[in-house]
Amino acid sequence: MSRNNSVRKIVENAFESKIKEITNRLIKTRDPLLYLSEAVESAYKSGNFPLGELLRCGNEIITERLLKNAESLNEFEKKPDLEMVFADLLLGANYWAVRDKVFYSYANPDSVTWEKSGGDIRIELNDDSIFRQLVSERQTFRLNSISSKNKKHSFSNAIDLLKNTKPFDFSNKNVVNAAKLIESEIEWKLSYFFSYVPEDSSIEIRGYLYSEFIGVYKVLMFYALYERHYSMANGISSVITYTEYEISNAIQQQIPDISIEKIKKIIEDISLSSRSTLIFLRKESKYYLSALSFTLVDIISNFLRLHAKCEPDHFSSNIAHLIGNGLVLKIKESFEQHKNYRVLCDVKLSKFDEKLPDIDVLAISYEPSLGFHLFIGEVKNNLPAVWAKDYLKASSKNGFITKAISQANIINDFLSTNQGERYLLDLIKTNFKHLDLKKLFPHGFCVVKDKLIITSQSVGMFFPEKNIPIIDGDTLCHIIDGSDGDTNYIQFHINGFDKIVDECMEKCQEEMTLGDYNIQFDSVKIDKFFGLAQHTYISDGTFEQLELDSLESGYTMAGSLLHKGDEKFHIDHFPREYKLIEISAY
Repeated sequence: MSRNNSVRKIVENAFESKIKEITNRLIKTRDPLLYLSEAVESAYKSGNFPLGELLRCGNEIITERLLKNAESLNEFEKKPDLEMVFADLLLGANYWAVRDKVFYSYANPDSVTWEKSGGDIRIELNDDSIFRQLVSERQTFRLNSISSKNKKHSFSNAIDLLKNTKPFDFSNKNVVNAAKLIESEIEWKLSYFFSYVPEDSSIEIRGYLYSEFIGVYKVLMFYALYERHYSMANGISSVITYTEYEISNAIQQQIPDISIEKIKKIIEDISLSSRSTLIFLRKESKYYLSALSFTLVDIISNFLRLHAKCEPDHFSSNIAHLIGNGLVLKIKESFEQHKNYRVLCDVKLSKFDEKLPDIDVLAISYEPSLGFHLFIGEVKNNLPAVWAKDYLKASSKNGFITKAISQANIINDFLSTNQGERYLLDLIKTNFKHLDLKKLFPHGFCVVKDKLIITSQSVGMFFPEKNIPIIDGDTLCHIIDGSDGDTNYIQFHINGFDKIVDECMEKCQEEMTLGDYNIQFDSVKIDKFFGLAQHTYISDGTFEQLELDSLESGYTMAGSLLHKGDEKFHIDHFPREYKLIEISAY
């Protein structure tokens, strides 16, 4: 399809015209930012999380336009019509969804079909990997939310404790106990946000230290969580307005070592990173905090994106390597919680050929009776995408996923050579010195290699025909956590991940009237959420029993393959190589 698509242009112009109309109407009402924020918060508090997410995206679109005309805000007495505000937010959300499709089709004209018949317009998405990505992100958000790892308390208790209390009444024991729960909740939340830069880092960003940014952000997060829980407990609004003086001085009371000027600058930068959940109306020196929404947004990744946009050279020189190493170390720690795993990072192959890339993560597991399994992981810890332009950075000619696939294949080709296999054998012998290989594997052992691409967010968006698993780091860590060290469990969930996500989603069509047109476009909804059952393998003695049975019987799976005469074979459901290492090799 031509890049100069006339139907797509009609849709773009129709949405822009409608958003302009909404903005011009809301500008002539009293405090539109407050009413828009209240509508979003009410959707979340009603328990309809998907609706809250939709309206929040719509609010981001409309608020951005309103702030560009901020000089005209709040000069009118007429209040916004609440029903129209809700409809405005839904249209903004539809604009967000269709705008993404516009950008996808510019990048890949075949990914979206645009059809017009009279006043009817049909927008069809042809790449299922796009919907799979969106559903996967929601699934990962839920896995993080229900994870008991690093969670010391039930945070719902804070709501019960704050019921029928006075705001911030720390003479009340219930309020004190609720505050302790909220402080614990902050640490738990940040463990799942994009927090790969050490919190105490002294790197200077935007005129202050990163550690100072984190300090201010944590205080703001405390206020937001407190107001969120207090609102739920007492049935009141969760949109809080502060003057700049009030919020900056309140924060300085908590962290007096940071100057008031720096605190004001940091709050403003957090506002710019908040996706309209902390809105700064400069004309009136006033902030609108949408408490519930604010606590759901990963401010840290958005803040780092803001810095990368404003100071790309500083970001590349001082922060990018910390982010890259952060996910590598997270994966290493996740695998190494299981005693059968050894993990090597940043494995240099340049001594064999200067053109060979490094192996980011090499996770080796000892498999009784069989031999050893290797996950050869290429890690790309890019800043998480927010909308289409960000997502498309993965798939261009120099896209990070495109590059990762190329690097993974180059590494695998080398490791399949005699020189590469010998190197892997040396690594195994070095890292499993405690094993008596001749005793455990008298007939030789197998080495199983799996390629894997690990990202901060992507699960293969724009790569529907991929032959290497692509999975985000959070989901992978949840899988590893649930495996109890059983590599089969990990393989099952990684290799079947696309199918698991597809079974949780249902494609549907949204329909709306926009000016003179009736527009129908493909959408997706979550039919169900998947869970990860806690498996038992090491903890229940299965791992040790497999080894003991092999030693007592003299049978090994590796030996049976030798008996059959098979040196290499492939499994149909995934291209995975098994290589028999003869006894003479060790």
